[in-house]
Amino acid sequence: MALLDMNNVAPHLERNSIVSIPQYRIHESGKYATYVIKVSIDSFTWTVERRYREFESFDLKRFEDRKKSFLPPKKLVGNMVNFFHIL
Repeated sequence: MALLDMNNVAPHLERNSIVSIPQYRIHESGKYATYVIKVSIDSFTWTVERRYREFESFDLKRFEDRKKSFLPPKKLVGNMVNFFHIL
């Protein structure tokens, strides 16, 4: 189980919001995975599908004052884990 601390990743996210990782997809015979992230705030929902490195790059650009990403490590439990625990 990978841990994602939403207080560090999105400190200004409203309390009536939901962030989920409903699925992942394996590409090119297992060479890489993409993760589907679904964010809901009130009645609005956004869904994106990206590789881990794209989320990490965005995270570092979004919070430039940090030296490293607050996302779980890429290989914490392997990139094919199908669930995350949101703190």
